[in-house]
Amino acid sequence: MLMLVETLPIHFAPLQGYTEAIYRNAHATVFGGVETYYTPFVRLEKETFRSRDIRDIEPGNNTVSHLIPQLIGADTNKAEAILSLFIEKGYKEVDINMGCPFPMLAKRHNGSGILPFPEEVEKLLEIIHKYPEINFSVKMRLGWENTKECLNLPNYKLTSDYDPKNTFDIEKYLNRKEKIHPGDEFIVVDADSLPSA
Repeated sequence: MLMLVETLPIHFAPLQGYTEAIYRNAHATVFGGVETYYTPFVRLEKETFRSRDIRDIEPGNNTVSHLIPQLIGADTNKAEAILSLFIEKGYKEVDINMGCPFPMLAKRHNGSGILPFPEEVEKLLEIIHKYPEINFSVKMRLGWENTKECLNLPNYKLTSDYDPKNTFDIEKYLNRKEKIHPGDEFIVVDADSLPSA
């Protein structure tokens, strides 16, 4: 009996300090099967880019078939500066990191540390409308201080990476009996950009 099995694309999540270009290239060569690789986040450090971050996103240093760079920043000025670098390198897709729990970054409202401040999230995500030529994704945790902070993000619909039909019910997920894994992440999309039912 022949069974058709729906397969979901594999997205290779970044891990700061481990999944740089050399690792991604080796993984793609040896194992393959990954649709999209994401870079570890690029950030501004003392108002400048780290040399290793620039090297890591350089198209000539990456042989994977589909690479999306990731930025982390607590405000639009930083995000736009990083985005300008990505555009200069020819990228048309960008991932915004609102999931990193590293305390040194989070306490400055970077990564998941921005989630308790919905007005800051909203301001940061204005970049999505300002640059319509770029396809954005946003990786985030359910929250920094509690798992319901994601519900305070107005005008955005939460969808799971693993639910391409957008039938994900965040309330049902949050109220399930199983324990929520601290690393649960979701994509935030502009609800107005989704087709109406």
